[in-house]
Amino acid sequence: MPGPYDEQYKKAYRLGRKYLTDHPDGYLPVLETILAGRETAGEIALGILDVPLCKVVGTAFAGRSAAFAGNFMPVLEEGSELAKKWSVLYAVCEEQGIRDAVSLKEYKGLYYVTEGHKRISVLKSMNSYAVTAEVTRVLPVSDGTPDTTVFLEMLEHDRRYLVGHLWFSEPGRFPALAEMAEAEAEQQEVDAVRLLRDSFSDFRRIFHELGLGALPQTTGDYFFTFCQVYGLPFRLPEEELRRRVR
Repeated sequence: MPGPYDEQYKKAYRLGRKYLTDHPDGYLPVLETILAGRETAGEIALGILDVPLCKVVGTAFAGRSAAFAGNFMPVLEEGSELAKKWSVLYAVCEEQGIRDAVSLKEYKGLYYVTEGHKRISVLKSMNSYAVTAEVTRVLPVSDGTPDTTVFLEMLEHDRRYLVGHLWFSEPGRFPALAEMAEAEAEQQEVDAVRLLRDSFSDFRRIFHELGLGALPQTTGDYFFTFCQVYGLPFRLPEEELRRRVR
C-alpha cells in the first residue's frame, strides 16, 4: 500500500521526467567525466561546510547519474528501490530534518555528490537553501579559461579559501575585494577573511530577499560593484545595508 509520502515522490518524479524531456542530455553532470583527460593539482579536505544547494550541480561518479535528472529529481519508476528509500527519507527530513552530512567534491566553485544523492534530491524537492557537507576540493591547474583564472585568483590567498561561495564572471574582482578587505581589517582589528565573509553573507542575504537573484551577473559581481560605491558593509546596520542594496 502506498505510504503518505509516496505522493511527494510522484511529484519529484514528474519534475525529473519533464527535465529529461526538456533537456536532451538531461541527466546529472558527472565530475569524473568533466575531469577526464584534465590535469589537476590534487585534492584537499575543507571539512564540514554549509553549502548552498544551488551550487550542488552533479554527481562525482557516473554510476549514480542515470537515477536523477539534472535538476536532481528522481527518474526511476514508482515501486523502485530508489522510490521507496526516497519516500522514507522525505518523511524523516520533514519530521526531524537531515542530521548526517553528505559528502561533496568541489571543483571551481561547484559541487558534486560522492555520498548522499537521495538527501540532496529530497532537500532540493523541498526548496531547502543549504546542506551540511563534508567537502573535498579538487584543485585545478591554470588553463587560461576565465573560470579557472577566477578560481585560482581566490586560491592565491589560501588553498582552503572559501568566502561565502563568492563567484565572479571575470578575473580581477576577487583580488580587488581582498585588498579592500585587508585594508579595512587592519582598521577594524579583525581577520580579513572573516570581514569579507561576513560582509558578503549580509549582502547576499538581503540581495536575494529583495528578489534580485535572477539578475544576469553573479551575486559576487554585484557585491563587487556595491563595494566600489559604498565600501565593504562590515557591521553596517541592516536597514542601512538594505537601503543601499536596493
